[in-house]
Amino acid sequence: MDKISGKFYFDPNMEIFKTHFPGHPVVPGSMIVDKFISHLRDIKANSFKKIKIRNFKFLKFISPGEYSFIIEQKKDLYKCMLFESQFLVATGEIAIEFL
Repeated sequence: MDKISGKFYFDPNMEIFKTHFPGHPVVPGSMIVDKFISHLRDIKANSFKKIKIRNFKFLKFISPGEYSFIIEQKKDLYKCMLFESQFLVATGEIAIEFL
């Protein structure tokens, strides 16, 4: 895997969006990072020994909904990017040590 792309969906009916933030739901940064980790676990058959999350930046608050992502691999380092339309809204790196 050198580069993969796809879509993440943050369901607006999830309980967290009733309180984060009432009347103006915002996807927590931890939820975005978790989506990337979960996707990597799915494609790598859950064979992680250790994960390091590095340099995640959240450039804009995002509401629940569908967002495009790209993950670029360089050895055991995965550059993660989340987009709203063509605009980057979050970026960071996940370093993985495999079993």
